[in-house]
Amino acid sequence: MLIAGCSTGFGQAIVAQFLDQGREVITSMRRPSADELPESDRPKVLLLDVTDPESIALALAHLDQIDALVNTAGLGMLNVLEIADIAQVREEGLAPS
Repeated sequence: MLIAGCSTGFGQAIVAQFLDQGREVITSMRRPSADELPESDRPKVLLLDVTDPESIALALAHLDQIDALVNTAGLGMLNVLEIADIAQVREEGLAPS
């Protein structure tokens, strides 16, 4: 099983769950570090940036096959409206009163 995006959040929690169940997992991160994962001798850690085709090809070259893929890789960004005060948003006519 390949789990993409394991350095934080859901990916890290999913790795911990599967390792607790005794499963074999291959983890991937843009900046690989086994220090960010639960202690275990089982996970294989790969460099993988899912936005970079060359990085994807390199990671796939290290794998025999993928039985399952869990993709939690991503980038979260706040946009202006998410951090704006609702009164100001309404005043600008961007939300109903």
